[in-house]
Amino acid sequence: MKKIILITLALFSLLTTGRGEEQSPNQTLIDKALEQVNAGNLRGALEMYLGVAENLKTEKDLGIHVNVYNDLGVVYRRLNMNDSAIYYYNKAFDTAVKLDDKEWLTALSLNLSVFYHNLNHYNDAARYADIAVKYVGQQEDESLVFYAYQLASSMKTEVKDYDRALQYARKAWAMADGSEGNDDLRLRCIPPLTSVFDAKGQTDSVFHYINIGSRILPRCDNEVTRLGFLQCRSEIYIRHKRWREALPDLRLLADAGGRGTLNSSLYHKMAVCYRHTGDYSRAYCYMDTARMWTDSLSKKDIESKLEEFNVKYETRDKEAQLAEARSEHAVQRAQWLASILLAVFVVAVLVIVLIIVRHRHRLHLMFVRQCAEMNEARQYIEGLETERARMARELHDGVANGLLGVSLKMRGAESPNEVSAILADIDRLRNEVRALSHGMMPPELKNHTLNEILSSYVSNFKDAKIQYSGSDDERWKTMDHDVALEVFRIAQESISNAVAHSEADTIDVSLHIAEDSGEGVMKVEDNGRQPDRQSDGEGIGFRVMQERVKTIGGRIDIRKSQNGTVITLFFPV
Repeated sequence: MKKIILITLALFSLLTTGRGEEQSPNQTLIDKALEQVNAGNLRGALEMYLGVAENLKTEKDLGIHVNVYNDLGVVYRRLNMNDSAIYYYNKAFDTAVKLDDKEWLTALSLNLSVFYHNLNHYNDAARYADIAVKYVGQQEDESLVFYAYQLASSMKTEVKDYDRALQYARKAWAMADGSEGNDDLRLRCIPPLTSVFDAKGQTDSVFHYINIGSRILPRCDNEVTRLGFLQCRSEIYIRHKRWREALPDLRLLADAGGRGTLNSSLYHKMAVCYRHTGDYSRAYCYMDTARMWTDSLSKKDIESKLEEFNVKYETRDKEAQLAEARSEHAVQRAQWLASILLAVFVVAVLVIVLIIVRHRHRLHLMFVRQCAEMNEARQYIEGLETERARMARELHDGVANGLLGVSLKMRGAESPNEVSAILADIDRLRNEVRALSHGMMPPELKNHTLNEILSSYVSNFKDAKIQYSGSDDERWKTMDHDVALEVFRIAQESISNAVAHSEADTIDVSLHIAEDSGEGVMKVEDNGRQPDRQSDGEGIGFRVMQERVKTIGGRIDIRKSQNGTVITLFFPV
């Protein structure tokens, strides 16, 4: 339930204006204290008001008494010291009854109504609103009458007395919509009017007055009144599920910053509206902001309570002085020192807790980062070891065995035909070593396209069972070199696995660009059988391929069956 805030201190001070050509010393001090309130220095104003209160024993003007007690109640309320506030409000009301001042009785009734409403004592708030309405019939101050009817309407709505609430709201509207018409006052009347009609289920009347307010809004210069209407209109739209119409008002309230109702409730409402309009990204953003704002408000609430704690200890002796005439100065200094020490202790504890939390968070981030770095290093080392093992197998199974065979043939060679056979073996071994070295070197991507490099690589395999088909697309020339290199390495690994493990009769390698998606597509397909158990080297090789695919933002599809293996790589061009 939102709080109703009514700024009545300046209004009450006006009640004492013009009641004499010369002001008393106490009235002069009251005016100075009011200046401190308007400047936001509540504690300084409190000191001045308490000083005036000590002089009231010799003050014969009861109007001064009412003024001081009322202003003390307002200041204590704004400092959230509700016990002291209600004490001085009651003193002001009792004194106003003795004085029989209808203006003060009206104003104090309004103030007490607001005070009890903010404490969620709605029945007491409505009772004091009724008292204010009883006294306004005898007033000539139209502004006081208007605020009494408007406030009474809000209070009666809280206690669900909708008929009386509507009666008071219509009286306030009649005053605001009189012969001259006041846009600011009319706009102030619309929130309580729409609240009553909405509670009674009279939707047509609700939007009738909302439309009137929308027409008045551009002509109203009072920002507080404008923001109050925007808040009312947005809540009406939300209750009637008009999400898109509520969003502009909510954004204006958010832009108002500290001048408007800016809290987690506002951001939550914006998140709900964006969710219902299908803008889920903004809905998530504002919901997250609402949580952050809630955390911030919680922190401010703690600080506010600490400040209230200090203020209570600071001013407790001053209140006692009103009855004991400054008789316990030593106790006052001791309590003041205790409050400072307690505040320092609490702040120190909060700082220590914050440091510990931040340190733990930093350690957690370092641990996560170290784990990620260790995982990347492990995968990189596994890739290198896999590549070294493959090269060792190639050299051992191919070149080393081939050289052994040549050596044996040379020892027993006697005829020219045998020498020719040896020379042919040497040429074959040279081609194998050449193909192996080409596979280890990075391809020349600056002068050749991926299509040309793959074609050349496949042609180095003299075995006719490996076939290549590519497309001469101009887009290969503008392809990123890092992506092309990773695609080439994945093709090497796929072809090597097919040659080494599948015992395939045919291996088809293809490269083209898909027309529908514009992605590059590289496919390696063989008809070989699958081994009963995959070797560790091959398993690591497939993991390295998966890591390479992640680095280029592609995706890979590996399908194995007894009829062969099909590896399809999709990558950006």
